[in-house]
Amino acid sequence: MPRIIMKSGVCKNTESEIFRTTRIKCKKNQGSRIASLIYKRSNSVKSNDAILIFHLRKYILNGIDLVNFGYPVESTYYPGCAIIVSKEQHRPHSRVNNQNNNNYEKNSQKRSLNVNAGSGSTSSSVVNSDIDQESSSDSDKFLGSIQSSSSSLSHWLGDSCENLRSSPITWNNIDQTQTVDHYCVRCFKNFLINRETNVYITKDKCIYHWGKLRNYHNSSDSKWNCCDGDENSSGCTEGNMHVWTGITQGFNGPFDGYLRTKPSRVISWDDNYGVYALDCEMCFTKNGLEVVKVSVVDIKKNIVYDTLVKPDSEIIDYNTRFSGITESMLKNTKKTLKDVQKDLLSFISAETILIGHGLENDLKALKILHSMVIDTCVVFPHFLGYPFRSSLKTIAKKVLKKQIQLSKHDSIEDAKIVVDLLLARVEHDKTISLHITFNRFQ
Repeated sequence: MPRIIMKSGVCKNTESEIFRTTRIKCKKNQGSRIASLIYKRSNSVKSNDAILIFHLRKYILNGIDLVNFGYPVESTYYPGCAIIVSKEQHRPHSRVNNQNNNNYEKNSQKRSLNVNAGSGSTSSSVVNSDIDQESSSDSDKFLGSIQSSSSSLSHWLGDSCENLRSSPITWNNIDQTQTVDHYCVRCFKNFLINRETNVYITKDKCIYHWGKLRNYHNSSDSKWNCCDGDENSSGCTEGNMHVWTGITQGFNGPFDGYLRTKPSRVISWDDNYGVYALDCEMCFTKNGLEVVKVSVVDIKKNIVYDTLVKPDSEIIDYNTRFSGITESMLKNTKKTLKDVQKDLLSFISAETILIGHGLENDLKALKILHSMVIDTCVVFPHFLGYPFRSSLKTIAKKVLKKQIQLSKHDSIEDAKIVVDLLLARVEHDKTISLHITFNRFQ
């Protein structure tokens, strides 16, 4: 029988004691090996996240790009308030707009409105209306086709003047200093609202085409895909009132009610403060576009946040065809924009990377100031350059070979597609970089 001398001097001569001691040592070694494997795997995951963050940072927009692309930025002269610079963009339909511009030039010679207000500018036109439609529907929230004039009555179209003269409202009972004209983003006509209260003065019906103008062979064969009507045909859909986006051409602001994301209280060793894809659905109110649904997914495409929002202003059009939101869905909704801002800022810090398609539209609607943004409109630019933009549906079809937005828009689906597009771009650029490096050392 073997004898074991312990350090305490006590002799142990039982065989069971030997096996028990050996078994404990083996379990400790096995546990340490498992722990080391888990630690290595967690480190590899963290290192992969750090590498991904490193590659994503080169797509982040700088301060000048944020201003040029119409993102809300904090005002230097009014701290805590936001300003938005909306540059002149083309109107979506070329020949229709050319006719409107010609009517305006003819009627402007006949009419002279004595209104001391700022001056607007007419929009430019392009030949290919198919490209126009695609570029103006970058996020299908109608924010890409803003052409509201920043002045009042001096750029009033002839047709709109006739409609106003024939309506019960007359020029004599309108306080022209308190009125401003806006550009309807659906029927491309101008209408009047009160400058202070945003109450509609012009209450005409909005007759428009909800579809896109497509060129099949040449410009003379352009058809509306909603009703197969000719380019100059009257609209196939009727709205109760005209709508606008809430932003006019040129300088806008300063606006209050905006919140800036705050710096993180915890320092991340791998510089990973989170990457989230954000997408919103919006409706038309008397103050322009307002958010009605917010969806956020992480880089793994897990749903982080998804909620309906009750607009602060009176809703004019739910935009159900594109947003998928109906009146019944918002009937019992109690969450307001301030609640959503509080929820989002609880997990989005100033160092968090936000990605989206036409993300400036979402940040405007959410009234959030954030500078760490990646926009797939910039990552996948239109072949004609800015201000032309490819729609998310077009990019997903070309890059990912996926069909999206077949019936209506889903904010969660759009956010996940944005993640897939960005990851595909990162992998593509990594492959190109490795190929260039390999050829350099040949």
